[in-house]
Order: sequence, then structure tokens, then C-alpha cells
Amino acid sequence: NKEDHLTPILGQISGELNAKNSVEDEDLDDRHPPALLRVLAQEIGCNPADIVDVELSLCDIQNGTLGGVNKEFVFTPRVDNQSHCFTGISSIIDHACSGALAEDDAVSIVALFDHEEVGSNSNEGAGSPIMRDAIIRISGCFAMAEDSELFKIGLAKSLLFSCDAAHAIHPNYASKHERNHQPKIGKGTVIKTNQNQRYATNCVTGFVVRELCKRNKLPFQEFVVRNDCPCGSTIGPILAHYVGIRTVDIGIPQLSMHSIRETCGVKDLFTNFQLLNSFFRDGLKVLSSISED
Repeated sequence: NKEDHLTPILGQISGELNAKNSVEDEDLDDRHPPALLRVLAQEIGCNPADIVDVELSLCDIQNGTLGGVNKEFVFTPRVDNQSHCFTGISSIIDHACSGALAEDDAVSIVALFDHEEVGSNSNEGAGSPIMRDAIIRISGCFAMAEDSELFKIGLAKSLLFSCDAAHAIHPNYASKHERNHQPKIGKGTVIKTNQNQRYATNCVTGFVVRELCKRNKLPFQEFVVRNDCPCGSTIGPILAHYVGIRTVDIGIPQLSMHSIRETCGVKDLFTNFQLLNSFFRDGLKVLSSISED
């Protein structure tokens, strides 16, 4: 129970934690334990009374580590979804530094959003206008007004990769996966499909990922949720709806999703980086080569 069993423990004796020990403490915000405010003030170098409010999250501060007989696993906090923040940023930096950017006639963007796990409906979440506003402003540099036909054509020719971690099959709970869709750690990026639009993948965008993987000899896997299980979602459908760009949902497989420490595969991080790099290099070429009837 989240209310009864997930209360954070700050210290042992609540009376001491909540006590105001000096005249200066009288000005502290009564909503927060004075001991907590004193710790925060010491960390950031201010007086406790200077803190008017806080937004805090509990997190594991231990470094990630490699594990497994062959060091094939990564054990670390927040694989979902800082893993794709890492591969996305790394791949666009590599694309920019490789010399391919000089021949690239497209605009490449990596967008990282807050609040995906709580619905994305915030001023910095994927449900905000920030992504469409960014596209409008960038398009304005090419004399493409939002209401122009060129802008609409630009959206139609664009492609969005929604990258979010996928559930790998757990040997103790194999029945939770559909028999023919059981992603395994170390076997490549997962293409996620859901006909109820919990994922934004369709036949065209899914083909682009498969084709990029085949051209670059990269492994990939497919995931469809069981018909009798609820399906999670991503920012893919949200961005596809608000921005109007065709989207595919992909992600590396992992175990222990949403636990304080999660598990993914070393190989999957590298091949996902390679896939995203190939997307920046060749993704729109593959998309434009498709004939749709």
C-alpha cells in the first residue's frame, strides 16, 4: 500500500526532527521538518529560513554497476528512462561529429521530457505545447509559417522515434507475456505495437525501424501485450496527437521496471545507440522510399 508502506524515514525520533532548536528556526516553514530544511540548507549553502518551498524525490544514490557472469547486465537506478536519454544524446552528438551532418538536409532533434510517469500533462511534459512550439520556431527559420502548406508537408515527411524502456520477459513470470512476443535482454531494441493506440507504432513506422536494423545488421525484437493484460503507454501517442508526426515506439528490454534499481543489457544499450545513429543518418531516406497504397 503506497500510503502505509512507502513512507520515507528521515530519522529515528520524530520529536527531534520536528523540533525548532534556535531562534532562527522560528522562521522555518512549518510544513517541513526543521531537520530536513537544515540538511538541505547545508547542501546548497544557504540559511534554512531562505528555503520557501521544495520539490524533492527519493532516489538511489549508489553508482550503477555491471553484473552477470560475463558482465552482460547493467544494474542501476532509472534505466526507465535515462537509458534512452543517454543513447539519444550520444547518437545525435556522434551524428554531428561524424561529418554526416554536412550532408544532412533534415533537422534532427532529441527532446527529453519530464513527468512521463505521471501522465505528461504539465508545462514541461510531452502533453504541453513545447514540442510543437519548438518545431514551429525552427520551421520559421526556413520561412515556413505554421499555416503554410510547406509546414504541413514538413510534418508529413518527418518521423519521430518514441524511445522508452520495454518489459523483458522474466523467467519466473513468463506467463505475463504473449507467447510469440517475449523480449529478452541482450537481443536488441524492442518495437512496441498496440492496436488500442497505447503505442504509436503503425505498419509504416515499424517498417522503418526493421529496415534500419536489417541494413545495419542490428538485432531487434517485437512486443505486443497479451489480450488479457493491461498495456502501459508512452509519450509516443501523446506527441503523435499533438504534433502530427508519424511515430514509432521502441525501447531496450529491461527487468525490475520502476524498482529503485533496474536491470538492462550492455549489448542493448550499444545496439540502441547504433540504431538511433542510423535513424539520424538514414531514417528519412527509408521513409521516403516507401510506397503507400
